[in-house]
Amino acid sequence: MMWKCRVKRRFFNNLLVVLSLLAFLAIPVRSSDMDKFQVYGFADIQYVRSDHESMGDTNGSFDVSHFNVMTNYQVNSRVSAKIHLEYERSSSHVEDHAGNEEEQGEGEHEEEEEISAFGALEVVWAYIEFDLSHSTRIRTGKNLTPFGIFNEIHDASPSYNSVDIPSAIYRAGRVGGMSMFPEIITGIFILADHQISDNASWNYVAYVGNGEHAEGSNIKDENVNKIIGGRIAFSPTFDIHLSSSFLSHKVGEEENNHESWIVSLEYAPSPFEVHAEYAISERENLTAATVTESSWYMEAAYTLHLFTPFMRYGWLDPDDDSDNDEWTETVIGSSYHLMENTVLKFEYRIYQGDGLEKDDNDYNEVAAAVTVAF
Repeated sequence: MMWKCRVKRRFFNNLLVVLSLLAFLAIPVRSSDMDKFQVYGFADIQYVRSDHESMGDTNGSFDVSHFNVMTNYQVNSRVSAKIHLEYERSSSHVEDHAGNEEEQGEGEHEEEEEISAFGALEVVWAYIEFDLSHSTRIRTGKNLTPFGIFNEIHDASPSYNSVDIPSAIYRAGRVGGMSMFPEIITGIFILADHQISDNASWNYVAYVGNGEHAEGSNIKDENVNKIIGGRIAFSPTFDIHLSSSFLSHKVGEEENNHESWIVSLEYAPSPFEVHAEYAISERENLTAATVTESSWYMEAAYTLHLFTPFMRYGWLDPDDDSDNDEWTETVIGSSYHLMENTVLKFEYRIYQGDGLEKDDNDYNEVAAAVTVAF
């Protein structure tokens, strides 16, 4: 029971910090200062049910998947301070972790300590942004990794059609593969946007930051090597967007090499839209052998008035040198724009293949969500 007490203490400590921060930001020193302060966000409530006992919830559960609040304070004409706070997951998601307490020894609750029966409070990103010119700016602090289409918006569920983002690339570490990239980086980022013509533009982001821990965290580096990476994107027209992202660093005290690349395509001539990505990740394991993981997906959608039906197919090979470890994800669903800034979503997921860690290799899920932007 001691880990449960630590979990509660951690939750209330985080809650106190967040409430103190919000109270400080809410102090109306001068009306002119408050004009510089912006608050916006989004939330979603999900329902997911699986037909496999060891993969998902066969009873079906509702979940406060996200409740996110973002703030922006314009310090002066060239400097702004930004923070993103998130409440994620409800109590139903900790029951399985707590259920096996008798079988675990003391000190084996690292994962549980990250979870609270009240959900989790987290600072997703917090940084200061400096405008160097009308097209170039620098960020310093904690930020979502610029990798592919979805990582920087993975919490912003009103911005995409599906209930969840593609598992094949962005959730690989949860479904039999290894994580292709750290979700968050603390460091320095330089960003630039350039207009080529009325219809064409290009942009880039480059960064250096703390490398990924062996356990996945990157708040404090475990070796002297820093993660370096970036993304370059080109839009020849308003409805075509091409980009390529990469990163390279050494993981943990063992300094195992980890490099990842992804190419992305977004094609959206309304009412039709297509997203497609292909990614490769190479990572040394504990024996210094290099494991190459590859993945791709394609998603197509078509908007019919308030409905946007879509279909996605994804593929993951956790190790190119191993046979019979691939798996696929097929998602069929639709979103419905109920009213302004409010979207309902429904989808049916089909998982197949030998890469899934369970007795039989196929299972299905149904998922629904209501998402709100404010």
